[in-house]
Amino acid sequence: YGFVGPTVIVSVTAGQKLIVNTVKPMGSTSGASDLRIYVGYRLVGEIGAPTLSGGGMWNLSCAANTRQPYAINGIITGLAAGNYAIGMVAYAATPSTWNLTEAGHTSVIVTN
Repeated sequence: YGFVGPTVIVSVTAGQKLIVNTVKPMGSTSGASDLRIYVGYRLVGEIGAPTLSGGGMWNLSCAANTRQPYAINGIITGLAAGNYAIGMVAYAATPSTWNLTEAGHTSVIVTN
């Protein structure tokens, strides 16, 4: 599991929640399957896989020579105060088959 597409760095104080929307165009020259996407976060400066938020979307696929937008949104609560990277997190059994990608977009609203 890792970030795909752009992340947004936000400063959070205890008790705030994050409303997240993220989209990334992805596809394949040969066809691809078994893509899983989530909203995810990681404390800035930490190393390792991001923390997944929500149930995610599983078993996404695409035909050969196609690209389509994949989007997911969610609300993150319960974070300790700090600076966090927020964005789309993905997993694929064969990541190299997901080889037609574009930049994407992530937006985050921090609220009490």
